Amino acid sequence: MDKNWMAVLLVAVALGAAGFAAFHYVELYREEVPVAPSAQAQANDFLALERWLEQQDVKVRNVYHADLDFLMSSPEKTVLVPASMFSISPVDYTRLDAWIASGTDLIVFIDNPCLARPEQKLGLYLSTAGIWVDQTGEDPETEESAPPAADGADVDEAVVFRSFNAAAELLPGPSGNAGLIRVRMGKGSLCCTGIPLFMYSEYIGSPPNAVLAWHLTGGSNQSSRGLVFVLPPEGSSGLFGNLAAHGNWLPLLVSVALALATAVWASLAPFGLQKDADERAGRSIADRFSAEAWFLVRYRSLGAYLADYREIIRTRLRIRTGREFSDDELVDYLVSTAGTERVNTERLVKAGPHISLERFAQLSATIEHILETL
Repeated sequence: MDKNWMAVLLVAVALGAAGFAAFHYVELYREEVPVAPSAQAQANDFLALERWLEQQDVKVRNVYHADLDFLMSSPEKTVLVPASMFSISPVDYTRLDAWIASGTDLIVFIDNPCLARPEQKLGLYLSTAGIWVDQTGEDPETEESAPPAADGADVDEAVVFRSFNAAAELLPGPSGNAGLIRVRMGKGSLCCTGIPLFMYSEYIGSPPNAVLAWHLTGGSNQSSRGLVFVLPPEGSSGLFGNLAAHGNWLPLLVSVALALATAVWASLAPFGLQKDADERAGRSIADRFSAEAWFLVRYRSLGAYLADYREIIRTRLRIRTGREFSDDELVDYLVSTAGTERVNTERLVKAGPHISLERFAQLSATIEHILETL
């Protein structure tokens, strides 16, 4: 018993000494391994913002087309759409105003400034809402001066917004030009900005960008109804699309190799699907012709069969000679040209609707000879 206790004590001491040494002398450090961004992050610039909103219990949905009827029927009340995908016409202006006024926050990204010109449909609608877009940044004479730069958010100034609406909210960019504007319309609002860099995953970590992005999305009055991001259509990145993404190359190659091996196995006669197959010789042409003739005899159609061949012969002669033949002329021409017997040729040309099987067998050789000659 004493020896057992001694062994236990020695083991405990050894483990304690090992733990003490590991605690004091073993160094633990973090090793950072660079990892390329996922395909999802490359395809969606708003991925970080979307995940942040979802963590705050804000429902987010991505769609890939901006049809107005589809957006108006969606249950979400905050919609973010690029101008290049937002197609509207003047007949839609009234419906769009009513939809926004009913409690929708519509955020339009002017990713193509040409679409916001006054002569364009979107630019005309913005002007009716009190928003004027200046791509060059030149101030009109009656313009109200933009407020000084405030929070330092990364607001795109490729387009500069002006408004004569006293209720419009203007947010300046780094140089003081208004790069974002929001106009209240009933219970909702219409917001316009350039490229929304402050919402992109690359810039959302900046506090001013995060505050502005939250103010327009999760912090809006309609955020409890969810958000809709309209994104460009997803495309296949390469020959296999997304099959080769996220480290799937090895299983993809193994699957292709197995598919090829199975195809080769199945096509080899001694092994695959052809292993037990019996190769049977087909019937001769004479047997097939006889079977077809018996079928025609049964339904009294041998005359019609010969009539079809006579029409084929006449058509070939019409193309060859450029003229029509009477029955007697046709018999003389075939006898002199094809070298057939006159009796069988006359029977072929002048055969009636009903003909016996024996007579048909005699004329079949004449038909074959004539068609080969012509």
